[in-house]
Amino acid sequence: MNLISLDFITFAIITLIVYFFVPKKYRWLVLAISSIRFYYVAGIKALMVLVVASLGTFFSAIIIERIPVGIKKRKILLATSVMLIAMWLMFTKASRIDGVHFHLSVVPLGISYVSFMLISYLVDIYWEKDCSDKNFFRFLLYILFFPKISQGPITKHKDLAKQLYEGGQLSYKALCSGIQRMIYGYFKKVVIADRAAMFTEPVFADIHTYSGSIIVIATMLAALQLYCDFSGYMDIVLGFTEAIGLKMDENFRHPFFSRSVAEFWRRWHITLGVWFKDYVYTPIAMAPFIKKIGKWGRKKIGKRFGNSFIKVIALSVVWILTGVWHGTGINYILWGTYWGGIIILSAVFESEIGKINSLLNIRTSANSWKIFQMLRTFLIFSFGILLTELNSLQDYKAAAYNIFKQFKIWNLFDGTLYSFGMDKTNFYIMIFALIVVWTISILQEKISVREKISELNAPVRWVIYAGSISIVLFLGIYGYAYNTSNFAYTNF
Repeated sequence: MNLISLDFITFAIITLIVYFFVPKKYRWLVLAISSIRFYYVAGIKALMVLVVASLGTFFSAIIIERIPVGIKKRKILLATSVMLIAMWLMFTKASRIDGVHFHLSVVPLGISYVSFMLISYLVDIYWEKDCSDKNFFRFLLYILFFPKISQGPITKHKDLAKQLYEGGQLSYKALCSGIQRMIYGYFKKVVIADRAAMFTEPVFADIHTYSGSIIVIATMLAALQLYCDFSGYMDIVLGFTEAIGLKMDENFRHPFFSRSVAEFWRRWHITLGVWFKDYVYTPIAMAPFIKKIGKWGRKKIGKRFGNSFIKVIALSVVWILTGVWHGTGINYILWGTYWGGIIILSAVFESEIGKINSLLNIRTSANSWKIFQMLRTFLIFSFGILLTELNSLQDYKAAAYNIFKQFKIWNLFDGTLYSFGMDKTNFYIMIFALIVVWTISILQEKISVREKISELNAPVRWVIYAGSISIVLFLGIYGYAYNTSNFAYTNF
């Protein structure tokens, strides 16, 4: 069920109304039924596969919890369960690779997110950081909860389950604040992201025929498109959960204000980064074998080598897995290697970078330097997108050749820019909308915009609400001749 559809909006409104009309102790049932209904639309077979996977995890967690700590069977059961879930995910992703001889007819919606939630649940039970559920239908609600099922955020059981089971509290302020956030999410998606797609999709579909200047604009627009698409989805689902009195983890915190790639990934897809840190990076860095090698390196080679070795190994595994998690094919492995390489080099040579800045007499506290760092991070992210948007090494070579040999900067001023699916009017609308998002983002770094709106007089508030809805309705990209695109991360 596409979140940019009348069906979903009707579904959300009905769920919201019924949720607050039933007694609080039964509200989890409303969400469970709604979530099953939401997933049923994606396919009954996929739903049944997910129920079976959830059932296996449910019983495994109970058994793990009952086996005393230190008993070998406990670790074996955890390792087996996690391996089966990981193999299920890998097998599903492998079936999508072109040239592979088997293709699964049933691929559950949001399988990457579900797999990570199942694994984190089991590991937290094993580490005694959480308690197992004893009611399968409640556990199934945690897994299937429809706002997060298709694109996250990746929420831990211990952070969300209790809220779901106890039910949210009706609040007029939370309802209005949640709806505001949903409208803002729709604005990002249909006014900006889907408008940008009118330009980027034709360019990336035939990269050989376009000049370097057009490819550069398409690449930067693709970065903004992906941000508005993904963060717009998060605004919609987090707004809905806020409206019903629940709270899920934030997944974005203005990533394009980041001054380094490491900071960028602390602001972009936050819950994925936290998951990899908690369940991959830290276990590897703390593994006895790795620590032993690091200790040996500190003694025989030097302290810096020992510390760097641990970081390099852990970060390398994290970013290869991150690339594989994001998609299938060599291009996603290259994408993970690209980001991992930059982050590893930045971490290992941090002191040298600081010395170079001092040698060049760079005032790192100056606003001009901070702006340069933000632009640099944005460009690094933008050109990383080429690795996933293009389909082959030939396409990469063509893009690089055209950027460096056939740039044709005059294409930005002679009207060529408006001949790829997005005319001049739509271009200006998109630029205006991006300025709005940029301005709101700057304000959000300092204050809560929604709280400030809630403090205004009622007539002013309602004019803002009506104006916002009208902008989404009249400036959004949809209609008979255009089908609103699915969200970028829906098929993960």
